Amino acid sequence: MGLNTEAETEKPKRVGVLFPKFFATMEEIIKVKFFSRVCDSNGKEMVISVRDNELTLEQLKDNDLNQTWTLIPNLASGANTGGYTLYHAKTSKCVIQPKESEPIKLENGRPFGDPDFCWTLWPAGEGNSQLLWTVQAFNAGLVMDLEQSNCKDGGRILFWKWDQSDNQRWIIKRV
Repeated sequence: MGLNTEAETEKPKRVGVLFPKFFATMEEIIKVKFFSRVCDSNGKEMVISVRDNELTLEQLKDNDLNQTWTLIPNLASGANTGGYTLYHAKTSKCVIQPKESEPIKLENGRPFGDPDFCWTLWPAGEGNSQLLWTVQAFNAGLVMDLEQSNCKDGGRILFWKWDQSDNQRWIIKRV
């Protein structure tokens, strides 16, 4: 898959379902961890986790279900493109899209076909020979953002406008 260099300078666009190289088929369900690009570039292995039902950053721990996410293909009702529902492996709750600048939370529910539970993954450059991704809300055009590039345990993940910064770029690794 070629790298979209325009992702460095333009707002991510919905152009269809993107299948990262760790997906074989649309039907495949994959477990992943989301590593912070901004922390990785500072030599820290920090991943998205959950604390008090909100997405936060946490130091990488082996075999920790609190840091593991299941990506399940999701086609939102009335949409001509799709994305993924992000299931938290420990709680089986889903990531729901909040209002702009609010923390991202988990919620129970039936997310399939609901655009509030649909996220798209877009190439956002390359760093240290790794493909970087932005995790964008399907229906809002906003992305997951590490608040103020806080690479400490408990750093909050917010819903923010795409500004091309490293705190909005993620390294996605299959578990």
